[in-house]
Amino acid sequence: MRLRVELRVKRLVVAAAAVLISACSDKPRDVGADLFAAVREGRVEAVRSLLEKGAPAGAVNKDTQSALLVAAIEKRGEVLRLLLAKGADPNAADKSGQAPLFFAVYNQDLESVAALIKAGAGVNARTASGEFPLLRAVAWSNAALVELLIRGGADVNMKPTDPRVPAPLQLARQGQMTEIAALLIKAGAKE
Repeated sequence: MRLRVELRVKRLVVAAAAVLISACSDKPRDVGADLFAAVREGRVEAVRSLLEKGAPAGAVNKDTQSALLVAAIEKRGEVLRLLLAKGADPNAADKSGQAPLFFAVYNQDLESVAALIKAGAGVNARTASGEFPLLRAVAWSNAALVELLIRGGADVNMKPTDPRVPAPLQLARQGQMTEIAALLIKAGAKE
């Protein structure tokens, strides 16, 4: 029993020493890892501070996800807008071809979609599986999102790469989404 207690105490002393050594070290912290943690958690001021300290707005993690993509995935609109203002690429896609706009649409985050479109995000970009933002917006039955994408230049006649998947207008009609079908037709969608 005493031996176990002594081992625990030694482990605690070693752990405390490691913390003190790293805190006093001249070695710089990994601002990239800190940036991604702050982005994921939506800590705007921490993101701002890290960018001021030299963390690149276009940082990419080991999973090929940009900080901007992570902000879109986590629905961190304020962080997303900050990264865009600091020069993050609105079209930086991950290995699956999913760009920030796709995730903003997926999350039905209208403010982030608008910010990404304004920053030049490709509204007609496809994922590796052939999906595109307008198709996802129609699938969500979100007329405001569809309208925003149309105003941003979405191709209303874009067809999915998989022939079994209906085009946006067909999907709207099949789902009896009359408002969305009307928006698509007004924008020039054809059967």
